[in-house]
Amino acid sequence: MEELEAVDWYDQRAKATANAELRSILEHNRDEEKEHAAMALEWLRRNDPKMDEHLRTFLFKDGPITRIEATMIKGGGGEGGGAEAEASSDGSLGIGSLRKKSTR
Repeated sequence: MEELEAVDWYDQRAKATANAELRSILEHNRDEEKEHAAMALEWLRRNDPKMDEHLRTFLFKDGPITRIEATMIKGGGGEGGGAEAEASSDGSLGIGSLRKKSTR
């Protein structure tokens, strides 16, 4: 997680600076953190069978990512009852509102 946060940190600062030399250094550092994140992800994949399964399902596929899950659910390969396939139509995460509903 720290590696991905570092990618974001360097990217934000690279975009925010007007100094071309500093931007180049920040972009270089950002890309190094991407390498570190990929290495950690590969270690996790090799040591966690469920992560390996998910990465093999979603990575390096064409088309909408959410359609992959919807296809899994329709085919019986996914978890849950199928609400996940419809959750993204309004742009939400499909977890509903965290605000309390008024009981008045």
